[in-house]
Amino acid sequence: MCLLNIIMTLFSHWVSLKEIAYFGIALAGVIAAFQGLSAWKKQLRGRAEYDAARKLYKAILQLRDAISFVRKPFIPQSETIKAVNQFKKENPEATINENAAVYQLRWNKIIEAISAVQLESLEAEVLWGDEVGKIIKPLNQCVGKLNSHLAMFLNPQLYGSSTRDFNSIIYEVVSDTEKDEFTIEIEHEVQQVAESTSAVPTNF
Repeated sequence: MCLLNIIMTLFSHWVSLKEIAYFGIALAGVIAAFQGLSAWKKQLRGRAEYDAARKLYKAILQLRDAISFVRKPFIPQSETIKAVNQFKKENPEATINENAAVYQLRWNKIIEAISAVQLESLEAEVLWGDEVGKIIKPLNQCVGKLNSHLAMFLNPQLYGSSTRDFNSIIYEVVSDTEKDEFTIEIEHEVQQVAESTSAVPTNF
């Protein structure tokens, strides 16, 4: 074999090795990019789950506070006047029941809080599925219980029950040494939501 042929053969082998080396570098780059994209997607999902859990729990706390506000036993005169004026404005021909007017105005806070919970639970459901509904259902049932007891309390002529039967539900008792059973139940359900939402990102 002449020297020229030897040189050409070595050159072709060198080109092939060079191409292989370039291909290996490119492949390594693709793998690294894929791994980086995968890590980035996991990071984004983790952040989305954290934000969804935080927002849902914040809405739950707002609902807890709204329930507490409705159940406050003391009704200041200024609140009664405001509620009656609002009721007259919305129902000019209706007979005024001052207690009903007050509780209707108070209940607006629960309506607002429930709307926030529904919005945030919908966002969370996109990530975690219908398990979110199961998490907040017990607290929604507490709201329903309060609503039904208030209806019976404000309309004894329809339900024929003593108002004393409803005190444990419609009136909050909270002090340094005592809490009523319904308050304890609500706080328990709120805590259950907190524990469930903190676990959701790893359970789904």
